[in-house]
Amino acid sequence: MIGAITGCTTLAGVAISVVVFVYSWGQRDQENAASIAGLRTAIAALDARTATMTSEAERREQAINSRSAERDAAQQRVIDSLADRLAQVERGRQEGTAALFQRLGRVEGLLESLLGRRQGSPGPDIDRSPEDIVLEALWRRAEVE
Repeated sequence: MIGAITGCTTLAGVAISVVVFVYSWGQRDQENAASIAGLRTAIAALDARTATMTSEAERREQAINSRSAERDAAQQRVIDSLADRLAQVERGRQEGTAALFQRLGRVEGLLESLLGRRQGSPGPDIDRSPEDIVLEALWRRAEVE
C-alpha cells in the first residue's frame, strides 16, 4: 500500500509537473506570440519608414538631376549663343574687309583716273589744284551712278 501511495503520489507529482509545464509553455507561447507580433509591427514600421526615405531620396535625386540638366542646358545655350555671335562677328569682319578692299580698289581707280594713268597721260593736270581734280572726279562719278 505504501508502494501504491508512493506510486500515486509520484504519479500525481508527475501530473502536476506536466500541468505546470504545459501551462508555462502556453504562457511562453503567448509571450512569444506577443513578442513576435511586436517585432512584426516594428519591422512593418521600419519597412514603411525605409520606403518613405527611399522615395524622398529618389525625389531629391530627381530634383538634383533636373536642376543639373537645366543648368547644363542653360550653359549650352550660352555657349551656342556665344558661338553664333562669334561667327557673326567673323562674317562681319570678312565682309567688312572685302568691302574695304573693294572701296580701296575704287579709290585706287579714282586716283589713277585723276592722275591720268588710265588715259595714258604722263601725270596729273598741273594747272588745277588737287581739290579741283577730286571734286571733278566725284562729280563725274555721281553723274555715272
